[in-house]
Formats: sequence, C-alpha cells, structure tokens
Amino acid sequence: MLKILVAVLLGAAIALAVIAAKNRHRFRYQPTQLAAADFAQLAARPGFVADEFEVEPGVTLRGLVRQPTGKPGAWLLFLPGNGGDVLRGAQSLLERLAAGSGLGLAVWAYRGFDGSLGTPSAAAFAADSEKVYARLQTKHGAEPQRIHLVSFSLGTALNLRLAGLATARGTPPASLVLLSAYDQIQVTQDAWWAPWSFADVYDAVEQTRDSRVDTLLVHGTLDDAVPVAAARTLAAALGPRARLIELPGRGHVDWLEDEAALTQIREFIVRLTPP
Repeated sequence: MLKILVAVLLGAAIALAVIAAKNRHRFRYQPTQLAAADFAQLAARPGFVADEFEVEPGVTLRGLVRQPTGKPGAWLLFLPGNGGDVLRGAQSLLERLAAGSGLGLAVWAYRGFDGSLGTPSAAAFAADSEKVYARLQTKHGAEPQRIHLVSFSLGTALNLRLAGLATARGTPPASLVLLSAYDQIQVTQDAWWAPWSFADVYDAVEQTRDSRVDTLLVHGTLDDAVPVAAARTLAAALGPRARLIELPGRGHVDWLEDEAALTQIREFIVRLTPP
C-alpha cells in the first residue's frame, strides 16, 4: 500500500513539474489600484481629460484622452501591457511618441487595473477594446482611418484583433504598432495556484489572418519576458506589410526610453497618416 502511495505521489509530482515546464511562458494578471487623486493629477496634464465610461452594468473603465492639435487630426489609441501604473506609464509613452506631431492620444486601463472595475480576462479585454475603439470615435470624434493602434506586450493580440474587425467593416486603422510583441502567451489570475490553473490564451499569430494593415514591430534582442524570436514569428505571419525593428542589447521595457527608437516609430506613424 505504501509503495502504491509513493508511486502516486511521485507520479503527481512529475506531472506537476511537466505542467510547470510547459507553462514557463505563463504570466499572471497584475491588477493595480490608482487613487482618485492620482488619476485626477494625470488628467490635469496639459490637453488631457479624464474619460470614464461603463462597458457593462457595474463595470467602468478609466481613461485619459488628449485631442489632436491641428491637421490632419490623427490619433494614437494605446492598448497597454500587464503591469503596475498602467495609465501613468501609457500617458508618458504617448506624450513622447507624439512629441510635436499634434497627434491625439487615448488610453483606457483594463478591467481591474488603475481603478477600472471588473475582473481581468481575455474575453472581457477583447470586448472592451471594441467598446474603447467605438468610444474614441463617437465621443471624441476620431475618424477610424486616422487612428493608429499602438500596443505594448499584453495588448498585442487585442490590437491585431481590433484591426482585423475594423478592416472587415471597411474602415481599417491607419497603422498598427506592436511594441515588445509576442506570438502566443498565457495569462492566469494572480494566485498561488496559477501555474497549474486554466489560463487565458492570447494568440497573436491567430489574429494575423485578418490583418491587412501596415505594421511596425519593435523588440529588444535581450527581452527575457518575451524572446525576440516570438516577434520574428509574428512578423513572418503578418507578411510583407510588417516590419520588425530589433534593438540590440535591449530588454522588454528599457528600450522605451530610447529616443532613437521612439523617433522611428513616430516617423512610421506620421508617414502613414492619411492627408
């Protein structure tokens, strides 16, 4: 009997180890809180306004919007990554990306992040991204052909899906920019049992089948969260309309401070903004 018990426990341990090894590319949602006073401070930055709206009963998303200045009235709609201080980091990045271009800027925090209500999930994020895209047009007057969809990490598959839907409706976005992108990742709720739980799958490659939009990918060669090989796989799946910029010696996040890289992204966006 003891031998059977030992064998069962050993088998379970091996199974768990195999599962953990297969799931080494898993991540956990990292929902964060943002005090109302801090959110108000972000919304008080020059040109910005707070935008909070209900995506379903009891679920409100927090966002920041800055109208474009002058012509041609183009926008950057940002789908963030998975981490703390989402709105603050997005706002800072968008301001540096826009840098004198007059581009409008918009970002909403995902459910559970920075004071947005609700529980994180891939299905909810996908549905919310459509509502955010519509909100930018109906509430803030953005024309779909003048919206550049920009994402960081987690937002990759959501961004590609949104572009595919818009293209199918006959109003493709101006461009796609995928920063520190992946081919496929899994994300679980933030709990101790996460390595062995069911996970949300974000399959960016699957979403490329409907992509007909010029796309720029930017990735650090030393990214230890999402290897650069994943970005190469995604770029290949996107085909000739995609261009990958690899940044030697850069990681997952640190290259966002690289002004030369940001300049290349800005030039790509400005070039693809319709007159």
